[in-house]
Amino acid sequence: MKKYFFSLIVITIFFACKKDIMENDQSATLYFSNDTIIFDTSFHSIGTPTKTLTVYNRNNFNVFTDISLNLINGGNFRMNVDGVAGNNHSTIEIPAKDSIFIFLEVTPNEGGNDEFLLTSNIEFTTGIKEQDVKLVSPGRNANFHLPQDNMFMNNEGDTVIVRYFSIKEDQTWTDNLPHVIYGQVIIEPEATLTIEEGTKIYFHNNSGIFVGNPLIILMHTQL
Repeated sequence: MKKYFFSLIVITIFFACKKDIMENDQSATLYFSNDTIIFDTSFHSIGTPTKTLTVYNRNNFNVFTDISLNLINGGNFRMNVDGVAGNNHSTIEIPAKDSIFIFLEVTPNEGGNDEFLLTSNIEFTTGIKEQDVKLVSPGRNANFHLPQDNMFMNNEGDTVIVRYFSIKEDQTWTDNLPHVIYGQVIIEPEATLTIEEGTKIYFHNNSGIFVGNPLIILMHTQL
């Protein structure tokens, strides 16, 4: 009787703990070193320098996540998760308060790509939670204006980083190559941008050009 009672306690504790872990895992959120990985340059048949994405598990429990790299036409994106190559990885374990590294490369398909920008994304499925990180790489030859880190100091003395392409000095965009904008281009108050007649400018979705820097006012009023 005592042996049966002890076994019942062990089984009850086991399933109770297992159930608690499963519930936490279903709502687990991952955190990333970047929400977008941008390859500044790419070379046909050679590929880009390797970019690194760090995936953080800030929860107090281990999580298991499925990681998939969506492939696109016109470019060959490659992924390596903690030393294991492949574009699809199942049940990758990230210990509590720990992280993993994802290494990324892309090679445009020479002669078979009509897109100025190659875009893709990495999808993370952690229980019922779905998240993604975007990938952006130059495709065809063009002048690319891609987001960069810009640092501001807010009223509390904290450093705030905002990503956009900043034009700080006078410059002229010519028609020798198309200009491709991903994200926001801001012409700073002390700078002038001259665009020659016939120059072709391509905007990615939700991209634009701002004359003057609205973020300077924002930093001193809301942050």
